Amino acid sequence: MRSMLKLIIVLAMVLFALSACYPNPAPPGLTPIPTLAPGVELTPIGTVEAQVTVAPAAQVTAGADAALPAGNEGQGAAIFAKNCTPCHGQGGQGGGIGPKLVGDKFVQAGPDQNIYNVIANGRPGTAMPAWSKANPPLSDQQIYDLIAYVKSLQK
Repeated sequence: MRSMLKLIIVLAMVLFALSACYPNPAPPGLTPIPTLAPGVELTPIGTVEAQVTVAPAAQVTAGADAALPAGNEGQGAAIFAKNCTPCHGQGGQGGGIGPKLVGDKFVQAGPDQNIYNVIANGRPGTAMPAWSKANPPLSDQQIYDLIAYVKSLQK
């Protein structure tokens, strides 16, 4: 009888511990990966192989933490609306398969080179495409414009 009581107590403790873990909550500060919003469809961009691309050295001033050339926020908004809204939602508010970009910790922590790398190269293992290799690809200036727009969403 005593061993049965111990077993019940142990099972209750295990169930209590499991209930605290399910559903698995997102750690503070991390954006959970949402599902595709109802009625939203992805536009295929073709097969893209990810490879490391950095901003052209001739356009970047010396130093590892050097700033990238300035982008045009208005042009970036138009590029975002055309290419990024299906995944990141209208105005970067989320709702697609990509994370919400408004108030995004990755963008806020910068540097711009990291944002450039994600846009240009994509994120392996996710739906984020390598826009520098897309068909048609985004130019470096278009990526700089996107960076300016995405940074403006943090204000």
